[in-house]
Amino acid sequence: MRRLALVFVSLIIVMLIAVLARPEMLFQFMESVTPGWLYGAAAIRVTLGVLLFGAARSARMPRTLKVLGVLFILGGLGLPFVGVDDIRAIVDAIYGQDLNVVRVGMPIGIAFFLFIVYALTPRREQKG
Repeated sequence: MRRLALVFVSLIIVMLIAVLARPEMLFQFMESVTPGWLYGAAAIRVTLGVLLFGAARSARMPRTLKVLGVLFILGGLGLPFVGVDDIRAIVDAIYGQDLNVVRVGMPIGIAFFLFIVYALTPRREQKG
């Protein structure tokens, strides 16, 4: 399960790098968001949460991954209740239409998911 979680997180990092390279993609995507996309995003969050929670046992930071897993699951379950218009309003409130804010926000997201990659690495065997 840990390897599947690493693949999943790596794909998210690639998407964040793509948005960092072309920040206008975020705004273009937000214009095309439908309730179907919202349910898909919710499913992705729940899946990531389950993967993180399941991979925690063999990982370097099991408690952290369990907490993050539960938070992703709860976020995914709550996402459909927010609604498309509210999601657009939240993104607009955070980023506005300023590409520079996106350029600052995406590296923060990349760093967060790189931390998750580190947390997913196997525990070091204790010697002694």
